[in-house]
Amino acid sequence: MKPNLALWLVCASLTATTASRATITVDGTRSAGTETEYSQLAVQAHTSHWGTNNALANIHAAQTGKLLNLLIAGRADGNAILVFIDSKPGTGVSSIGNDLIRSGGFESDLNHLAPDTGTGMTFETDFQPDYAIRIYGAGTAAYASLFDLNQRIRVDLGQVDNATASHGAVAQLRAVWTNVGADSSTYGAAVDGVEMALNLALLGVPEGVQNVKIMALLANENSTYGSNQSLASLSTSADLAGAIRTVDFQAESGTQALTIPVDRPALVAGDDEDGDGLPNGSDPSPLDPARNITFSVNMQVQAAKGYFAPPGAVTVQFFTGTQPALSPLTLTDPDADLIYTGTLVNAPGFAGDSFGTYKFTTSAPLMPNGGYEYGFDRTFNLGPAGTTQTLATAFFSNDATLSFADWSTANGGGLSADQDSDGDGVSNGVEYFMGQTGSSFTANPPLVGGVVAWPRSPLATGVVFSVWQSENLTSWTDVTASADKSNPAFVKYTPPAGVAKRFVRLSVAVP
Repeated sequence: MKPNLALWLVCASLTATTASRATITVDGTRSAGTETEYSQLAVQAHTSHWGTNNALANIHAAQTGKLLNLLIAGRADGNAILVFIDSKPGTGVSSIGNDLIRSGGFESDLNHLAPDTGTGMTFETDFQPDYAIRIYGAGTAAYASLFDLNQRIRVDLGQVDNATASHGAVAQLRAVWTNVGADSSTYGAAVDGVEMALNLALLGVPEGVQNVKIMALLANENSTYGSNQSLASLSTSADLAGAIRTVDFQAESGTQALTIPVDRPALVAGDDEDGDGLPNGSDPSPLDPARNITFSVNMQVQAAKGYFAPPGAVTVQFFTGTQPALSPLTLTDPDADLIYTGTLVNAPGFAGDSFGTYKFTTSAPLMPNGGYEYGFDRTFNLGPAGTTQTLATAFFSNDATLSFADWSTANGGGLSADQDSDGDGVSNGVEYFMGQTGSSFTANPPLVGGVVAWPRSPLATGVVFSVWQSENLTSWTDVTASADKSNPAFVKYTPPAGVAKRFVRLSVAVP
């Protein structure tokens, strides 16, 4: 049985200048004879305990214009390399929490580096990564994901072994897996692995001479197991194993994060750095494509249950994502239909990014759960920049229907469908069907233009209705088959002409 494998990479400092303007082909292979811009940062000292198909060999780096190029030579098979990037001081994370990644799917890929509660792996002092890139290997195949550690979201970059992937700050990324030598004496010659080009400006690196720091980890599939390798090498060749969650790099001897000096050039006015169709010179946010996002929520069921009534406020509470510190968005209902809407202006992020997580809330005093809707946090992926993204109307707590029992508890005194709780001559069941509150007089609809039309609430569920007619109020005939049910908001019936007197009524049976 193949062991549950993982591999650590931690790097020494790059001392050579990286301001070259040459071009590096991102194809998963370092072409030693032509790509001379690369500088070797470190070579692995410990031989991998897990064989030639799971080993870290060496690291190379270079700056080519506005890009930072990295080549991490090695291989992962059934495991995943995680590359942590500290692109700017003071904004990243100092340790991994169980719920660090909250949106985008496969949160455990990173969250498993921590216990179920509290924090796990701790980075060394002055290393606070803003991003992580995960490359999972399966045979010769490789799949990549990008994590924004500040926004706490994940973006899938897809399969990267036979084509380069790009998204946001990742200008290009590709992986080529070939077995690494049998012991550490061969690691310096390895040229295949994970190669990437990172846009320095989109990483958030300030203009001018700066430092970018990286640290990479090759973890097992679900990030719970560590190996005996790192760069620069760990002080012992013993496996980290399950203790990967408790690793504190502040206590590890030597410098464990790689510092890369870069000189981030100024933006060129005619370029489109963030790819939103606006040139840098005319783009108010050249590093963040943006769009407006319209939210809407239907409060009709909550009102019918007696939990909500205007002027109770309805808001969107944001938790993580493109603007994790965003203030709640207040929604309004100008046409008084209990559907509340509002627009978030200039929400940044690249198309396809997970927006993050949010919930609808209300200040209505009778609303349970502290005013927060029940259910999982909501999320969605960002649409194209430069245009309004209108989300589908959601029901608060996903309550899209209203049972008669809930209606009767709130509006009908808990009485049955055939009873008349408010004494207006209209049964509870009919009032429920018509979408009435049951707390005031409900009039039967009159004959208008020769047609009787009963309102039909879209919230009523499980009802069976019948239309009846009579000439004497004693003998009734079921004429439901002749009723017009084509409009979901009404049930209509047209009495036959030529009769001097005709009575019509609606009956409703509920589960």
